[in-house]
Amino acid sequence: MNNSAILLGILPLILFVIVDSFASLKAALITAIIAALLEGVMSIYFFKELDFVTGFSIILVILTALISYKKRNDKFIKFQPVILSGVLGVIFIISYYMGHPIIYEMMTKYAHLYPPELKSQMTHPIMIELFKLFTLIFGYGLFVHGALTAWVALKLSNWWWIAMRGIGFYAIMGLSFYITRSIVMS
Repeated sequence: MNNSAILLGILPLILFVIVDSFASLKAALITAIIAALLEGVMSIYFFKELDFVTGFSIILVILTALISYKKRNDKFIKFQPVILSGVLGVIFIISYYMGHPIIYEMMTKYAHLYPPELKSQMTHPIMIELFKLFTLIFGYGLFVHGALTAWVALKLSNWWWIAMRGIGFYAIMGLSFYITRSIVMS
């Protein structure tokens, strides 16, 4: 898997912040929409499909950008990651309790993209338990990320918001994984 594919999910919002800093809100919103559509094209190129998360994220960028444009207020597009985190949190938690932990199932679905040494590790019972439980813990972590992102969107600058959206997301993911690992290994 190409590491640039990971950046695609946040690229529309990074470009929004940059363009918004130097141009009009309208230009920033158009840039975000174009970047979101490009994200969809790149996802299809990398993975040969448009998965639910990417599709939902693109729709949210377009909808929140249109509302921001209509209301002349950038706060609406800033709530795209808040909505995305909340919806994904619910999906992750429900999938765990329904016996189909989504992160584990995604890891199995995309196993063909991993190097051979990682493929063999993925079948180890501890790794299976880790990814199953990580679905639940990260689901709750997504709620925390959404709440923090909402607070930052309302109280702090665009740059703090994009930092919380990007770096904050990966920090919450890392913390969720650390908690999961601690539980599984104890």
